[in-house]
Amino acid sequence: MTNVIDATHVFELKSEANKKGLKFAAYRDTIEYSNELSNELLYTMIDILMYHGFEVEENSKLCDDLSFINMFIEAAVDRQFDIENVMIEDMDFCISEMKNNSKEMENVAVE
Repeated sequence: MTNVIDATHVFELKSEANKKGLKFAAYRDTIEYSNELSNELLYTMIDILMYHGFEVEENSKLCDDLSFINMFIEAAVDRQFDIENVMIEDMDFCISEMKNNSKEMENVAVE
């Protein structure tokens, strides 16, 4: 898949609002755009799962898993827009732990 998302208008809007002192409006619009983008990514993932035969709507565990994944999708998108999101810290911790564990496993394999 090669979906390209053009966020130029968001950055132009934010820049224009900052010039006029309308930081809150730009921030609100950026948050709304971030939410839309996060939802699009989740819907794309659900479409792909359904295409491959997963019963998303009837599988409550899968819905729970996707809800959890969506929190991290939102955090990843929010980070790109410099929007505060409490999940970013948790995401950074998890990634750091995975990297550390990976390095430890490499060291064990070498020995």
